[in-house]
Order: sequence, then structure tokens, then C-alpha cells
Amino acid sequence: MNDIILNVKNLSCGYNSKIILKNINFEINKDDFVGIIGPNGSGKTTLFRAINKIIKVQKGEIILFNKHLEHYNRTEIARIVSVASMSNYNIDIKVEDFILLGRLPHYKSMQIFESKEDHDIVFKIMEMTDISKYNNRYLDELSSGERQLVVIAKALAQEPKLLLLDEPIAHLDITHQLKILDLLKKLNKQLDLTIIVILHDINIASEYCNKIIILNKGEIYSAGTPSDILNKKAVKDVYNVEAVIDKNPLSNKPFIFFNSSERL
Repeated sequence: MNDIILNVKNLSCGYNSKIILKNINFEINKDDFVGIIGPNGSGKTTLFRAINKIIKVQKGEIILFNKHLEHYNRTEIARIVSVASMSNYNIDIKVEDFILLGRLPHYKSMQIFESKEDHDIVFKIMEMTDISKYNNRYLDELSSGERQLVVIAKALAQEPKLLLLDEPIAHLDITHQLKILDLLKKLNKQLDLTIIVILHDINIASEYCNKIIILNKGEIYSAGTPSDILNKKAVKDVYNVEAVIDKNPLSNKPFIFFNSSERL
């Protein structure tokens, strides 16, 4: 049985007095590849912010690697958890320099400049993510798909044990979507990297994730394997659309066909 690295118990949190997430409970095991899905406004990004200690836990607790989140400082969290999102990183900075920013949590006392070890780690990650060819280019010169690979590489430069990805394939064409997801699946297996990813495409979540958490209106509707929780009732309850559930003939994973003429 895999070790539990993240345990969320009775979590309620939000912004100021507004509660977004209510009574959230789930566990993440080492080496899991977990997809979080749900409608817009269901609390997916808020959950990431709570796990990364960006917002306060108002009720319940988050236990990260057998230690209560409240007992970590920001640097300690950044050494084990990294976050990659589709924020607008359209800035004038060289790709390698941007990725090197991921090494900051590992700087030793009084260290000002990156070390040879930092450069070696970044070089290895750029090779692994197939972006060495962008080494001397600037971030604002890259396409959205290329830039997102660089953002993921920066997150990997932190050498995390847990990687949180907030919609890493949003607004990308299918080629870049599959390239990024295939890379993440490879990293998940080869580096024993636990990954939690927010996705909007239910079928992609079904195909790549070994577990899925469905959020709806700030609560967990269901959680489990794709085969266990992706069904017609869940799609109707959460997304308010009719669907037919079949299986992908190549992977045998659940595949959802939406009936656009049967809107409720």
C-alpha cells in the first residue's frame, strides 16, 4: 500500500468571511496522479491555494508528509511542493534564467547567485522536458505551449515531492496538450513524483489520472478511480448535461459522450 503524503481533513476555507470549500476530505498517496475536475467556481484553485498555504485553513486540517501544514514556513513548503499554473508569464527573461528561479527555495544561507549544482539541475530538467533548444530564447518569444513547458520545468527545478498543476493544458492545441500530459505521466513514473492536476476535460482526466476528485459547489461530489466515479449520474448532477458513458477502445478507460441536444 502506498504511503499517504497528503491528508485533508474536514477542510473549510475561503477568502475573508466567504467560505468557498466546505468539509473537504481526501487522501493522496505517494506516486498518485490525481485529477481535480468540476465546473467553474467549484473551488479547484482555492483548494490548491490552501494546500500551498496561500490562504488560511478556517476549519479542519491539512497534513503534508506527516506534518501539519501550519508548522511549515514558506521555504519549507517550497522545497517539497511546487505549483505550475497558466498565469501570464509573457515576460522579458531568458528561459534558463526563468527556470533557475525554481532553485531559490534551495539556496543556502547567504547564497546570492546560483551554484554549479543549480545549473546542473536546471540543465538536466531542460533535457528531460525537451526544452534545451529554447535555452537562449526569451520567454515572451515562445508560443503558449512552449511557454507552458518552461513553466513546468521551473516547477520541477524546485525538486518537489508534490507537483500541483492548475490547468496546464488550457488554451493549447491537442498536440501540445498531449505532449505535456505524456511528459507529466513519464515524470510521475520515472521520478516517483506525485501529481495533482486541475483539468476541465473529463476524458483527459479519465485517460491520464489514476484517481479523480470531482468538486461541485465547494464540496467533494465524489472521489475515486475513473471507472468508479465517472458515470451518467455524476455528469448530470455536476455539469447539468446528459451524457453517454462508454470505454476508450485503446485504454479501456471511461469515455464520455455529451449530448448537446439534451441540455437540462
